[in-house]
Amino acid sequence: MAELRDIQTRVGAALVNPNSDDDAVGLIADADAIRRLAIYRNNIASNAAGALRSIYPVIRKIVGTEFFDALARRYCEAHPSVSGDLNDIGGDFSSFVHGFEPARELAYLPDVATLEWCVHRAHYAADHAPLAPQALGALMNGDVAQLVVRLHSAVSVVSSPYPLFQIWQTHQDDYAQEIEVDLASGAEHVVVYRPQFRAAVANLSAAEAAFLTSIVRGKALGQSLAAALATGEPFDFAGSLKNWVAANLIVEIAPAK
Repeated sequence: MAELRDIQTRVGAALVNPNSDDDAVGLIADADAIRRLAIYRNNIASNAAGALRSIYPVIRKIVGTEFFDALARRYCEAHPSVSGDLNDIGGDFSSFVHGFEPARELAYLPDVATLEWCVHRAHYAADHAPLAPQALGALMNGDVAQLVVRLHSAVSVVSSPYPLFQIWQTHQDDYAQEIEVDLASGAEHVVVYRPQFRAAVANLSAAEAAFLTSIVRGKALGQSLAAALATGEPFDFAGSLKNWVAANLIVEIAPAK
């Protein structure tokens, strides 16, 4: 008799891929096993596609519903979910889109997928209390360069050689202007954060992106400031710090432990 793990593996594979039916049919004491497997498989595929449509609405707008559904189906076949939570289903979507030949001409699409995944995850990030005002006193005392800045768990920085923020902005439901993006207009950087209850996306300068990316990587304040200045762009640290604290991007400033 097959072990439970083997049964689960073989039936699970058949629920994702019809080419695996033969491995599972013998485990089901039912003459109509193939049809029943197909019903379950279609339900799983439909639920997965629905989850991906919810997570990646901008991608769907760019490529159209029919193309997106085909893309979602191929993705789910290549990356069957290992989680019981549909919110976890799209984590490898960006890398899959990058290698998906029919979408190869849309070279910016993987970066859009990365941004949408960050927005999706930001919705479910843990809450964190705003930075206490007295914490700013750490900037006035001690070795500022060695201070550690911690960001809210919802924060992500995405950099792209394409005008990523424009692409994102023009495909929002409330965007009422003409949709016209010059893909040759240059690189853009964005930050994803959650100031209150909804995730938000904001444009960043190259210097701001370099600073926040360095912070995300766990670098001290001095190293992160150096990364920002190395871009050669102006960087208003005091102004940016004030805005980021107000938006709850920064939740802790403390001496390195």
